[in-house]
Amino acid sequence: LSGRVMLSFWWIFTILMAATYTANLAAYLTVTIIDSPINSLEELARHENIRPLIFTGANLHTLFQTAKTSVYRQIWSKMDDMPKANHLDTILSYVRTNEYALLLDHSVLEYIMLQDCKTYAVADETFNKAGYGFVLPEHSNYLNAFNIAIMKMTEAGLIQKWREIWWPKSESDSCTSTDRSGSAQSLGLDSLYGLFYVYFGVVGIAVLSFIVELICSTKTCRQYIAVALVKLSSFRGKVDDRNRENTSKEES
Repeated sequence: LSGRVMLSFWWIFTILMAATYTANLAAYLTVTIIDSPINSLEELARHENIRPLIFTGANLHTLFQTAKTSVYRQIWSKMDDMPKANHLDTILSYVRTNEYALLLDHSVLEYIMLQDCKTYAVADETFNKAGYGFVLPEHSNYLNAFNIAIMKMTEAGLIQKWREIWWPKSESDSCTSTDRSGSAQSLGLDSLYGLFYVYFGVVGIAVLSFIVELICSTKTCRQYIAVALVKLSSFRGKVDDRNRENTSKEES
């Protein structure tokens, strides 16, 4: 019995394992995965081969130079031998060497990535978040008009519509920044814990069954079972005799 139980669940375990692995392998091969070596400032600060790169004289230059936090200070310390460049094409030529990571406005980085997603990738983390705005003189008569117009355009979805019209279209779905994180996940042991729990539980039951069979196969166990069967048959005989006596009394 124990051998049959273990063998049956071993086949079930093998079939489920093969099906899970096949499904994960198919998903892994059919989904394009874009790997980015840098996904946060901390990773950039710890990376030995990739250094930060910013426009010379940009606001980020002042931000890192005057920062007091540890991560920003680490980034600033890696900018000692940073090449000076003020033109985007020059900056991107350094990035394509895989030795620099460009720090710039997220919208600009996304625009660059969508134009050539096979070469560039945008990190997941954003920092120093700030919005765009129009600068008007103090107490300007156009201030409320600008605020109301921008609010109406946002609520009506015009800004998103214009973005879809003028923003570059990616060559594939995997190039879009919104779909960039949707990649196939590798199959790890944490995905198979349930199968292993069930299998080892059944193995434990099979081992207990084997131990019981082993004990019951000894001479003492057989004698105990024989005595128990004799007592059981004797008890049944007494019950039958009492039933006959009760039946005869009722008939008389």
